[in-house]
Amino acid sequence: MTTPGIDPLIEKLRKDNDAEVADWAELAMELLYGQLYEKETVESLCAMLADAGLDIAARKAAAEILADRDEALAWARAIAFRQSESAALRLNAPLLANGTGRSKDAPPVIGMLMDLLHNDADAGVRDRTAEVLAEFKGGEVLDSLIAAADDPDWQVRHSVAFALSRHGELAGIPSLEKLCKDPDDRVARYARERLDWVNNMFFKDRTAG
Repeated sequence: MTTPGIDPLIEKLRKDNDAEVADWAELAMELLYGQLYEKETVESLCAMLADAGLDIAARKAAAEILADRDEALAWARAIAFRQSESAALRLNAPLLANGTGRSKDAPPVIGMLMDLLHNDADAGVRDRTAEVLAEFKGGEVLDSLIAAADDPDWQVRHSVAFALSRHGELAGIPSLEKLCKDPDDRVARYARERLDWVNNMFFKDRTAG
């Protein structure tokens, strides 16, 4: 269960101007929701996700638990949410897909995610999809993220910078460098942070001297 008095603090930090602080605060909130929902039934989790007003951290926690409990059902719900006219409900599709793409017999998760990233009309859905694609490796995914670096929405480009850095591939560096000069200062500043991180993690020899 959540600790009395801590939620308001975390909620405040989720709106922090420092993207890293905001990201860690959202993760903390997701963990709190995970503790809160750990004993919920599959039916209850599905009902929560059907609530268009559910907080994003709560959605992520519910989606993760549902995928762990019943991967086939989670994938079926992801497909159903993908078809929704509500952007708030389509947002569940990448979150559920993230938890169903790990097994040996994983469904065609990557195809769905790339379709969402490039074709969904809602920037919030594209934003979360780019974030999820940080967890899926391979040339096809990397090419998709590189193409999304030109997305018209700054939040999507912000998440693409994160995903490109997490991939740690040399082919993604030019796009990350381009994002360092993004017209939106929030994107440019974050991309520079991620470029420094990826260079330190994967390409120290390339940046030495």
